[in-house]
Amino acid sequence: MAKLRQLVKMQKGILLFSNNAVAKQLVSLPRTATLIGIMTQVVTPFDDTGTNLIQIGTKGDPNYFVADFSASAAGFQVNTLLLGGSLEELGFGGPVVDVWATYTGSNTNSTAGKAIVIVVYADPFVNPGAA
Repeated sequence: MAKLRQLVKMQKGILLFSNNAVAKQLVSLPRTATLIGIMTQVVTPFDDTGTNLIQIGTKGDPNYFVADFSASAAGFQVNTLLLGGSLEELGFGGPVVDVWATYTGSNTNSTAGKAIVIVVYADPFVNPGAA
């Protein structure tokens, strides 16, 4: 008898200072995926003289998954998800859900900044040999 299983996967994308105030598509997830977490590694701090914020969401809602957080210092952080459940349960249609990120430097004068965004999710599959 086949049994539904979950396989944990991850995808990552890179966000640069040159993307200031422009949403960038980072990854595409299957609509059946359940988000486990989103983490960010700021490799090179963003150096706008004002605030340096990153949002992670959809093309239509830039902070759908993660609200503004600072990217002014190098380091790794586990971002707080604003919602849970499978993407399908959250109302996404279509075969895939694109995850977008936006970096915004408030004075638009950044000359450096690089962040790696890691999306961890569970993806169901049927294991035909499992009992």
